[in-house]
Amino acid sequence: MIPLSIQPVQLDNSEKSAPRVLLYRAEFGASRNVHFVVEPFTWAWVGINICEGIIAGIAGKLIVGALFDDPLESTLKRYLEAFAAIVRAAIAENELRRLAALAESTQRMWIQYQNSPDPLMLTLLQVSSSDLTSEAKSLGLRGVPAYGICGSIHLAVLQQRYLASNAEGDKKNLKAAAKEFSSYCPSFAQMVAAWNASRWEPPYMVYEVVAFRDREGDDHDRPERPIRGRKLYWACRLDGQELRLCDPDNSKEVAEGIRQQYLERERARQDAEILGPLWALDAKWKEIASQ
Repeated sequence: MIPLSIQPVQLDNSEKSAPRVLLYRAEFGASRNVHFVVEPFTWAWVGINICEGIIAGIAGKLIVGALFDDPLESTLKRYLEAFAAIVRAAIAENELRRLAALAESTQRMWIQYQNSPDPLMLTLLQVSSSDLTSEAKSLGLRGVPAYGICGSIHLAVLQQRYLASNAEGDKKNLKAAAKEFSSYCPSFAQMVAAWNASRWEPPYMVYEVVAFRDREGDDHDRPERPIRGRKLYWACRLDGQELRLCDPDNSKEVAEGIRQQYLERERARQDAEILGPLWALDAKWKEIASQ
């Protein structure tokens, strides 16, 4: 895997106020390192900032003051729809509705708890945020942004309980949850690899079609059979679309080698777009688990 170098970026006020739909920005330097830039208004930035608040012991105030300025369900939907364009797999409306309902409930209870701290409300909030994280996890690869944000919110809730009780058991629960979320990240990496492999088809030769054989008899449902002419080029399919590989005088092995190069480039791009933000957040989860 290409090593990742996390490089924060400072934005001026005009950039901070502008809407963002990009999930990443990556630069490929001479060292072949991928420099992942954590920008404001990205799902990774949201999760990382929540975790920074947990590490500093102020996650609750941070969430109310920043993340909850907008409805949580709208925030999650925006990131999931942008992410769906990357993984080419939209989330069904009923899945979004379930996630939105849990997000709305979690946000409402969090604000109510901050206004009037109550142990029972905190217990309900802990259950709701746990269910919200599990719902995001059930979406698989499509739910990576929601899993990162919701998992971090649940950790903030667990920290709030620990700060209220100062009980060693609550601290253990916080660390155990952070470790659990971190341990699932490699599963997302496996999902990315499987998804990437499923998008590609083996190389094949493309021929010039000079004519079509007539259908035999009255069987009009039978497709016309093309008559092949000269060889044109080697190709493969990516997401159902034909991708030209090389000239026809090359062997199939050469065509396969070129296809593998394309596949590796695509894998590097996915490391930057999908896994890069996840590993950056995973580092924070590991830090919380080790405290």
